[in-house]
Amino acid sequence: MIQTIIIDDEQNNIENLEGLLQQYCPQVHVLGTAINADDGIVLIKNLRPQLVFWIYKCRGKQDLKC
Repeated sequence: MIQTIIIDDEQNNIENLEGLLQQYCPQVHVLGTAINADDGIVLIKNLRPQLVFWIYKCRGKQDLKC
């Protein structure tokens, strides 16, 4: 099982990706989602996923340092 999180500033994009992953990639388990960079960083630090879908234009977070 591949553990992942999804970060996107549009909730409908998160839902669409979750649906596609469920349908076509059943080995991928979504641990959590976030709609902003700060919440996404918290999820990454706390959940330690194997894979991150970061589909978010990071205003002020281009240099990601976790």
